Amino acid sequence: MSHLAFGDVLLAKILAEEELVRVIVLKRLLMKVAREGGSFSDLVKMGQFISDEQFQSARQKRAKYQLMMLESTIADILGESKGIAGAKLKKLQQKQRSEGYSESLATMIERYNLMPKEKVDQCVQKGLKRLKKHQQNILDHYIETNYEGLERALTKSRAQKGKSRRQAEQKRTPSGRYPGTPRTSDLGTLSNRFRLEETIGRGSMGVVYRATDLQTNGPVAVKVTLGSDDEASDVAQRFHREIRVSQNLAHPNVVRTISSGETPEGYPYLAMEYVDGELLGDIMVREGPFPWRRFLKMAVQIVRGLQAIHEFGLIHRDLKPENILVSRKGDKEIVKIMDFGLARPADPEQFKSFNQSKADIFMTVIGQITGTPAFLAPESIRGLNITPAVDLYALGVSFFEMLTGDLPFDKDTTNAMLSGHLFEEPRSMADARPDLAPFSKDMEAMIAKLLEKRPEDRPASAFAVLQTLLVA
Repeated sequence: MSHLAFGDVLLAKILAEEELVRVIVLKRLLMKVAREGGSFSDLVKMGQFISDEQFQSARQKRAKYQLMMLESTIADILGESKGIAGAKLKKLQQKQRSEGYSESLATMIERYNLMPKEKVDQCVQKGLKRLKKHQQNILDHYIETNYEGLERALTKSRAQKGKSRRQAEQKRTPSGRYPGTPRTSDLGTLSNRFRLEETIGRGSMGVVYRATDLQTNGPVAVKVTLGSDDEASDVAQRFHREIRVSQNLAHPNVVRTISSGETPEGYPYLAMEYVDGELLGDIMVREGPFPWRRFLKMAVQIVRGLQAIHEFGLIHRDLKPENILVSRKGDKEIVKIMDFGLARPADPEQFKSFNQSKADIFMTVIGQITGTPAFLAPESIRGLNITPAVDLYALGVSFFEMLTGDLPFDKDTTNAMLSGHLFEEPRSMADARPDLAPFSKDMEAMIAKLLEKRPEDRPASAFAVLQTLLVA
């Protein structure tokens, strides 16, 4: 009988990946614990292979891995239970990842009142049992294969580090700095104008602060790039693109850009109007499908904002409920589209007016799929030349979700989702939510047209969609 625990093997895997302890030493220690018992962690500490700080860092990483495995397993159980819509569950998982797993799925579900507490508890207990069995299978496999998994982990880690170093060398800025998170620990004031006051959001491309514009004494939102000092990424390039393409775009249903500049360390920032509201995606998670009249009022504003973006000569490329802000003015809801990090000119010849190089423009189109899988148009997935029609496709997905609380393609994996966009017909809203049927036939027809596979089969423009909504 082995005395090893799954946590021992996981810790050894982390130490191997980080190249803190040689694989051959880790194997010997694991074999010793398996035969004689004792604590693997104590043996590592006693051997003085690494510093206390390195050891604690590895233990913290192990705890995070185990938490992620648990939450992923619980999510699988919740999905199988059909007690919560798949789209809502995916949104909760995205929110959880973006916030660093600071809150469990169970807590979030209870807070939004999405399932009875007893059912949530049952799913958690099932998840714990399934995870224990899964971890035991992994542990048994490691033992049976003489811990070969440690060598594979080291090889994979080295390959990834080599790739990261090559990318970093290619993307180093002329000044020698790498795009990344500002090093300032205090908030301070930027450009003697924007006094940072509190962090209000964190996303894939930056940290957002609430600030005061000292020229107007009014509130603003300031977005500063994210990243690390020792590893370059395309985050800064996309952030600069967001600044360039959004500065001259003004419309009541688009978040307005006020100014831009650099932090004292040289990292770009973008000052925008402060919207005291919440993301449309968060509202949908909490409240579910929208009643017809409320949907219609929001939809008209979204399309007007999109129309302004297209008439300005841009393709947003990441339109989704998580990039739409909703605020209140009295009893009226105000909707604004935000986040132009993936935007590009509709006409490549317009690159000069946006101060972009052709390489910068086509970098966003060729070589990788860019955007959010659930909202990607078929031509984006295929890597074809894109037009404003990709935003209309994303609009159709968003409208479908706003009215049903679910997605037109109910898929569990990214590949399955992309395949659905390419080859399958979207389900009808009545199929997705028979309990809410019947839906407006005109609206179902419009959404179906927005979700056509071929861009030329979709509505001609956002203006055409707006005209349909105004007579609905």
